[in-house]
Amino acid sequence: MIILGLDIGSSACLFMGHTIVSFCQEERLIGLKKRVNLFPREAVKWCLEHNNISLTDVEMIAVSWDCTKYPFKMFKPLLIQKMRNKRRYSGKKPDSVRTRSVNAAIEYLLANSPSTVRSLIRDNLRIMGFKGPIPEIVFVSHHLSHAYQAYYQSQFKDSAILIADGSGEENCISAYSMKNGALERLFDYNIPESLGWFYSAFTAYLGFIPNRDESKMMGLAAYGNVRQQHNPWIERINHILSITADGYRIHPGYLKFGGNEYHPNYTDSLVDFITSYDTDLYPIGLGEMSEQGNKYLLEKYVDVAFAVQLQLERAVISLARRLVSLSGLRNLCLAGGVFMNCKANGSILDNTDIDNLFVPPAASDEGACMGAAFYVAKQEGVSISKIKDYNTLGPRYSNDTIVRILKNNGIRYELPSDVYESTAHFVENTKTVGWFRGGLEIGARALGNRSILANPFSKGMKDHLNNTIKYRERWRPYCPSVNNEYADNVMRHRAEVPFMNIARGATQYVIDEAPDVVHVDNTIRPQTVDKKHCPNFHLLLDRIGNKIGAPMVLNTSFNIRGKPIVCSPYDAISTFYSTNLDKLVLEDIIVHK
Repeated sequence: MIILGLDIGSSACLFMGHTIVSFCQEERLIGLKKRVNLFPREAVKWCLEHNNISLTDVEMIAVSWDCTKYPFKMFKPLLIQKMRNKRRYSGKKPDSVRTRSVNAAIEYLLANSPSTVRSLIRDNLRIMGFKGPIPEIVFVSHHLSHAYQAYYQSQFKDSAILIADGSGEENCISAYSMKNGALERLFDYNIPESLGWFYSAFTAYLGFIPNRDESKMMGLAAYGNVRQQHNPWIERINHILSITADGYRIHPGYLKFGGNEYHPNYTDSLVDFITSYDTDLYPIGLGEMSEQGNKYLLEKYVDVAFAVQLQLERAVISLARRLVSLSGLRNLCLAGGVFMNCKANGSILDNTDIDNLFVPPAASDEGACMGAAFYVAKQEGVSISKIKDYNTLGPRYSNDTIVRILKNNGIRYELPSDVYESTAHFVENTKTVGWFRGGLEIGARALGNRSILANPFSKGMKDHLNNTIKYRERWRPYCPSVNNEYADNVMRHRAEVPFMNIARGATQYVIDEAPDVVHVDNTIRPQTVDKKHCPNFHLLLDRIGNKIGAPMVLNTSFNIRGKPIVCSPYDAISTFYSTNLDKLVLEDIIVHK
């Protein structure tokens, strides 16, 4: 069976036979990071062409959003919340704000209706040149898509599954058990009880871009660790998000339901609540500076970030404990945008009774299209095989293609006898390397296919990368990739972390010898590299280990600030020459400056 999976605003995948055979995020193909709400034309085109098929071969299109609930089924929960908050904000909102809020809700409901989305898909496929009948379009519950995405990418037979994001239709949290191939929903939280909205509200308040920069706020929060004993916001944040024995409660009046004169992601009441305690803690504008630099680096803002991160961790730990108790299962899968927070994921692993934790590499909306395709295939009676090789799903390029590109652009290159040995030599000598090999990664992390690599023991490497290559904020951390066999030397409480999405405590050895891959709170976001699933990267780390004493490397995504991870050789070459990178490895080919 052939199914085209779509997340309308970000990605596409192709299910053929019994599993997913191709996947790509639109941002990687068009070069615009997090450009949501664009139909993934290029991703669809690549998935079809890569597998030598056309749209006429596709039997169904699976969409990871249940548009059948729009507008009428979704109108009721939104109306209820508006009415609950009407008295609270009566007389406080200007008419313009009230009108804008109502109009936005109506536009949202209509934009997601089945007829609107079917027309959107049809129109974009026609623009792409596809003729003939459009395949049947099936709308799949967003959280169900996430659940299937997580389970069928894990290697668990039975598993508990926890989904948390901003919202998927009316759901903000969904908890399932998968036993003997049967999925059962155990509990859920609905709008407005959204942990995703909670975290994004403060992401925006601190001057970052919501639904894009949550990882920055997570990194910033760690700088408040040293002051947590005297942080007043740890207690005060309970007024917004309070933790219960089996989950949490959210006060929606601080998030989207109310007057939004400052920002659509939080209400005026949140501003009043924060500034009533500290009159200087007004929302930060994007790029707003103080005399000390970025305004969000002021300790009082960092302390807010720390409290928000800590409360999020407490909430998801409480949910996970409840789910494990109800399901009786010790394997746990996580998915949804909230679980892009690797610190929260690590806290779940450390503070619950689970034995094994799996978080898919594209845990947010981009990966949900795979779950939608899996769900539709299962409903059609197809026997599903789990994804085992992530290195074959994205675009890849042959040596011949790369050589042709280099020659056409007059770029000199080298074909070494052993590209692994040459690269290990570069790393040993503190050179920075753009490493481009194999299929494009799934998700936000570079996992050894589109990576910038450096010597983790080279003092000052973090500042060098931030200032002259990545062009990003100086306080942001970097991560280590390490062969599985050596992982005990790098992390306390060892775990399998193939996708760099579960934080662990660093060992004293790494803290002392490789501080540039350790965050300020002595945690790391490691990638454990398995020889069976990542043989090429594992081999490279072995060669590096022979030279520097540990099969470990500083690994960051092959991109610069504000750009997506490179996809094609053209992207890699452009980034190489526009930064201070020392060497570029394209498959078996090396480019020098």
